[in-house]
Amino acid sequence: MNLYLDELVEYGVIERRGEEIVSSALGQAMAHHFINLNTLKHFIKSNFTEVFEISDLLRLISQSPDLLTQIAFRGTDKTLLHNISSS
Repeated sequence: MNLYLDELVEYGVIERRGEEIVSSALGQAMAHHFINLNTLKHFIKSNFTEVFEISDLLRLISQSPDLLTQIAFRGTDKTLLHNISSS
């Protein structure tokens, strides 16, 4: 069909029901919380089956594409996030 739609289906964001395309629960949650597909891919690639330490969770969140491109930080915040992500 369409490469973009195929990718959304692959990641479970939408579902095809015959000729109809509907948002999955995951797609609805992403839309509600303004999460883009690249951030979803980032979280999926991180392997959720492992037990996370708080530092791992902070690193995962601080390196997400949404956080890196859509939120403005003060200079001091950027330094802190850089230190967290490089540790």
